[in-house]
Amino acid sequence: MPDRFAVLDLGSNTFHLLIVEKTYNNSFKTLYKERRYTKLSEGGGSIISERSFQKAIKCLVDFKEILTQYSVNNYKAFGTATLRKASNGPLFIESVLQKTQLNIEIIDGNQEAQFIAHGVQWALKDFPKDYLIMDIGGGSVEFIQIINQKVVWVQSFAIGLGVLKNLFPHSEPIRPNEIVQIEQFLKTKLTALWKQLTLNPLSCLVGSSGSFEVLADAHKVKKRAKHYSQLDFGLFLHTYQEMIHLDSMQRAQHPAIPVERVDLIVLAFILMHKISFKMNAREIVISDFAMKEGIITQYF
Repeated sequence: MPDRFAVLDLGSNTFHLLIVEKTYNNSFKTLYKERRYTKLSEGGGSIISERSFQKAIKCLVDFKEILTQYSVNNYKAFGTATLRKASNGPLFIESVLQKTQLNIEIIDGNQEAQFIAHGVQWALKDFPKDYLIMDIGGGSVEFIQIINQKVVWVQSFAIGLGVLKNLFPHSEPIRPNEIVQIEQFLKTKLTALWKQLTLNPLSCLVGSSGSFEVLADAHKVKKRAKHYSQLDFGLFLHTYQEMIHLDSMQRAQHPAIPVERVDLIVLAFILMHKISFKMNAREIVISDFAMKEGIITQYF
């Protein structure tokens, strides 16, 4: 049996399963890949709701069956922001162990950011510019600065989309004053990032989360390389203006927005807009790889 490895990335909004197999050139090929929206952070992240708790348990029971089908014993299952801080997070981890025999390891925000950095650098290994990575999750947002192809700074901030939704319920469509409130909050919470961007100014923003996939799908962006695509900043601004003027029903009908992201995508674009303007971004790059692939580089 060829070497196989699985990653279970248990995020605050989505659970991911990736099963890979080593190839002759010491790379890997994907055997199975699935993403399920469990929305652990829908209550703000301090507690996992009963609905999300049971949905997530069912997801991992199914994932365990898939691991068995593919004869995979070598795996890593990592829990992130919501499982780090939810009061019933330990109960969830114990329940998963009892029902599936899957052992979930909790990682801190900086370790999460390091994995993301490894994954994105793999995807952008031939990319010639310095850049800022932004990974938007349900419970946290990670930022990593890459200069001369090296990680020079990483930090995780507890301002994920589930957190923002809980703190800032908004009108449909969102009102200008509500956007201002969110941006003022971000201005305060991201002081360390603003300082770092002053020390190391960068004009290329690299996104590595599902929210950035919506941006790519909205414009049917063609890949410039095997594992990433690039978008002119003007196209991003056009999409941002479109998103903030749509109400929830209009977003649900938008071909680029998965139904599971309808309630959060406006907040994601406000985050992207705030960061890109602060760094005076000229282009946005969308990476196919993120935390899952970064874990593979470290363990397989």
